[in-house]
Amino acid sequence: MPRPNIIVTFADDQRFDTIARHGNRQIHTPNLDRLADRGTSYLRAQHGGSTHGAVCAPSRAQLHTGLSLFHTSDNLTPCEPTIARKPTVPYSQPHPTLGSHLRNAGYDTFGVGKWHNGDESFLASFNEGKMIFMGGMSSHYNVAACELPAGTGKFANKYGRNGHSTDLFTSAAVDFLSTRSADDEKPFFLYVAYTAPHDPRQTHWRFRHKYKDAEMDLPPNFLPQHPFKLTGAERDEFIGEYPRHPDEARMHTADYYACIEHMDEGLGKIHALLREKGLEDNTIVAHTADHGIAIGQHGLFGKGDCYDHSIRVPLIVAGPGFEKGIDDGRLCHQHDVFPTLLDHAGVNNAKTDFVHLQSATPRETIGSAFGTQIRTLRNERLKLIEYNTPQGRVTQLFDSVADPFECHDLSKDPAHDADVKSLRLKLNAYLHRTNDPLEGAFL
Repeated sequence: MPRPNIIVTFADDQRFDTIARHGNRQIHTPNLDRLADRGTSYLRAQHGGSTHGAVCAPSRAQLHTGLSLFHTSDNLTPCEPTIARKPTVPYSQPHPTLGSHLRNAGYDTFGVGKWHNGDESFLASFNEGKMIFMGGMSSHYNVAACELPAGTGKFANKYGRNGHSTDLFTSAAVDFLSTRSADDEKPFFLYVAYTAPHDPRQTHWRFRHKYKDAEMDLPPNFLPQHPFKLTGAERDEFIGEYPRHPDEARMHTADYYACIEHMDEGLGKIHALLREKGLEDNTIVAHTADHGIAIGQHGLFGKGDCYDHSIRVPLIVAGPGFEKGIDDGRLCHQHDVFPTLLDHAGVNNAKTDFVHLQSATPRETIGSAFGTQIRTLRNERLKLIEYNTPQGRVTQLFDSVADPFECHDLSKDPAHDADVKSLRLKLNAYLHRTNDPLEGAFL
């Protein structure tokens, strides 16, 4: 069996609960539904944390390096952390990336869309690229993109492009796939990073008109304001009026779903060309996102927190070696695709902090972080969140099974005192293992 081709598609701000097949009755995602039907959905995937409000950059850095938050940084080359890391981990050299590992193993590597992790690391990862967006966000109708012509090692043609980013990125991916065939000697790695559904949530009317503001459901955890003040509110919190208004949250949700359906159409074009070219049976396709977004949940609008609406993301992997139509409920990071994809490509010498998605011994706990004030750890049922706030220390405990929207804090219930104590100890062990400078802060 030849080595598989690999495609990773990556959304910006796509929350875990935005795929129709996974239970969202209001959104239309036929192509992601089909991908889930022919692959494995990891329903409890979450990101590994961020040191600041632009969660997209550290999340992408972790995906591409296979290293956890305090072992890497936003700009992968050289690596300077956003907040002080322990002196025992002086990462100052460029990190090998998913693309560079595959490139060194003989793959043709091609990058499209949002990178947001520095020029040098892109050049080390990809032989070629088109419609490359080095920034963090922009108007979807005027994205500043450049190209990496094959064999040059230099970016070219950087300017604002006419057209919607989703269409431009999809076209670049389709153009690359049109040059491939099942008879190619070398396998390929195609990375397509959309800027959708990140704000400004602009899309074509043919998608937007399907979502009526007044018909959008408000989740049970919608609140006018968060119950306590969080330190360092990020930019997204100021997109919506404060206190939060239900009508505005519904409008933003309609915009959000329309952008996701537009992206889903683009994914469908990529998937369809794979079938047409006879490449589907030997191509692993992974779809995930950098983080979620609140849009009114818990009185928040952004992703600068550790509630599930912000840290959990979709993760679907289909292709050779993955079971079809399976919903896998293991605790995982979406960054676990790093060791998983490299293993399927026959690359087994890469350093990583993450765990193979098909491991026979899944994690018992999993954690995440935000900034210098929020840390979380969960097991199969319970989730602990610890805060250092302007008002002092705050603890929350949620039953993720009985209370999936995290509405009922159990931390003050004496019946859960032992659970809080046990999870705090495990959280501290996690902080130690990941070289988090807040080790010991929540004991």
